[in-house]
Amino acid sequence: MRIGLFTDTYTPDINGVVSSIVTLQKELEKDGHEVFVITNHKASHTKREGNILRLPGLELKWLYGYKIVYTLSFLVLGDEIEKMHLDIIHVHTEFGVGMFGRIVAKYLNIPVVTTYHTMYEDYTHYVNRFDIEEIRKSLLKK
Repeated sequence: MRIGLFTDTYTPDINGVVSSIVTLQKELEKDGHEVFVITNHKASHTKREGNILRLPGLELKWLYGYKIVYTLSFLVLGDEIEKMHLDIIHVHTEFGVGMFGRIVAKYLNIPVVTTYHTMYEDYTHYVNRFDIEEIRKSLLKK
């Protein structure tokens, strides 16, 4: 199979999501699958490194250096992904590149699977900077 892994975080970043993706990538390749990683990097241009496609992104220094993909990439790069002839798209992050993966999957009629890596409840303090109780309660509702 030709598998596209879509993620907002990948090497050289070091975190649990990257570790999971790199492990999955290696195991899939060991089983004979061709794996493409679609991610971002803090630059204003697209960069191709073998089967890794790095989309232009903006670094959010206040959020652990997390990078968010430019929305212009969505418009320009659908054709680039189409050339990969993916059989399936595996989304690893819900924002940025993950949304791009879902858009591409719908446009190209490719099945999507998702892995949920993050406990978003642990990050609500980024949304509620002034610790307003009503906001905190609404964010933590299950």
